[in-house]
Amino acid sequence: FTIDFSIKPILDETAKVVLLIAEGRDITDRKRAELERDRFFTVSLDLLCIGGFDGYFKRINPSWETVLGYPQTELLSTPFIEFIHQEDRERILQLYKNCLIGKITVGFESRCQAKDGSYKWLSWNVVPFPEDQMLYAIARDISDRKAAEAALRQTTKKLQEAQRIAHICSWEFDVINKKITVILISVIYFEISEILLINMAKQIYGIIGHPVKHSQSPAMQGAAFKELGIDAEYRLFDVEPAQLES
Repeated sequence: FTIDFSIKPILDETAKVVLLIAEGRDITDRKRAELERDRFFTVSLDLLCIGGFDGYFKRINPSWETVLGYPQTELLSTPFIEFIHQEDRERILQLYKNCLIGKITVGFESRCQAKDGSYKWLSWNVVPFPEDQMLYAIARDISDRKAAEAALRQTTKKLQEAQRIAHICSWEFDVINKKITVILISVIYFEISEILLINMAKQIYGIIGHPVKHSQSPAMQGAAFKELGIDAEYRLFDVEPAQLES
């Protein structure tokens, strides 16, 4: 059990203590709840924080030090905006204005400078309490995801350039969701409208009946291109055959 004691002195007419009255309250449940909260706050891999409307952290969990490399004392004593990338500060100020009117923010992304000078991408969920001049936030390090997205964009750019040089027109067909995505360079280089190219891809899919079953008669090769006056052949590649219907 956890007991919270308070002692009240009783004084006589000369201000001398003649009696002490002790009162105790069982605060076991409250202490247990506080312990559970503190454990959750401490062990979370996400970056948890309680901030004030004055621009300073009031409490942070250990993940901040793990991700950014600063000691907690420095993070708590420095205005938070000092850690934000210059290009993101205007958006952070807008987020602050939203907090002032009690607006919840979900999925806000910004770059924070780490102790070693690098920048970490963080995705924020922020819940403000204007009446208390406080906000509660959860941030997640998405730096790896951002790096992967940048690498994918670079790879796509190189692929499009290779297609332009090799005179290859291409698109992607999502068999599961029945969605066709046109590679932009195909539209630009061959001067074919995107809608027309999509319809052409649909015709090919309809002729063959299935993207994997492309061993059809030679007469079918290029059949969908004839209306365009294009002499072409095509090949279809199944990237995830296990997901396709037989």
